[in-house]
Amino acid sequence: MLLLNPPRDAEQLKTFIEELAKEGARLNGSVLIEPYCNSEWCLLIITSQQARDFEIPCTWPTSLGNCIIYATKQAVELFGLTHIPDELVPIGKEAPVPRVSVPGHRIRLLSGAKLSGVGFTRVSECRRYLGDQCIKRVVAEFNARENAVLVTVESMTADGVVYSDVVAKLPRRMAIVRDPYLDYDEFLVAWGEDGRIITINTANDVEGFLNAIDRRAWNRYFVWDVKYAKLVKNGIKTITKPISAGLGDGDLIDPYGVLE
Repeated sequence: MLLLNPPRDAEQLKTFIEELAKEGARLNGSVLIEPYCNSEWCLLIITSQQARDFEIPCTWPTSLGNCIIYATKQAVELFGLTHIPDELVPIGKEAPVPRVSVPGHRIRLLSGAKLSGVGFTRVSECRRYLGDQCIKRVVAEFNARENAVLVTVESMTADGVVYSDVVAKLPRRMAIVRDPYLDYDEFLVAWGEDGRIITINTANDVEGFLNAIDRRAWNRYFVWDVKYAKLVKNGIKTITKPISAGLGDGDLIDPYGVLE
């Protein structure tokens, strides 16, 4: 099958691209514009940070340092893999083919924190005007290169030059969760890329929520300025799900691996 047999040299790459085009893949020359999938597998290109987050060996690197991989459709959904348009290249002659699926022990945790339910929505807010012109803006949005939400302060000087400072890097998976087992009390929840919870805080404790992410996941995320980072609450979805762990109807409830 074409999809699972990567090209090993320039001639094979040419044939590979021609066959992809015939099968309907979106290409611009040798650049793969979007993932190409068959009934089970997808060919896509991810950033090196995504590869590190999901422990995917980058054995098929592009010239820009991204990683070409094959991933099951389930892996694309549960990992939330984000395709980066980039040029297809041959894989090394002896390099193992990168085929990505979701380990069984991760399926339950990641299923409870799908990006479709808890993914972040871009927010932007002007903090200072000069007349009708915004001269200081705070933006919080997903950054594919970092595979994280970046909070950036954009400041405009008197001569119109805009300077940007990143003041926080936060998880993609954050939500306000209303727990039906706790009278629908609301909690701010952040998940890591493995589907495990980083922190749970009451919904009105945004500062504590951000500080907990900074403290507990300092090697991956950070908060340098809480005042501006608080804007992220405006881009966090509200969902209704059990967040508490315990017994319910005779069964153990541990939806996000809290007890683990």
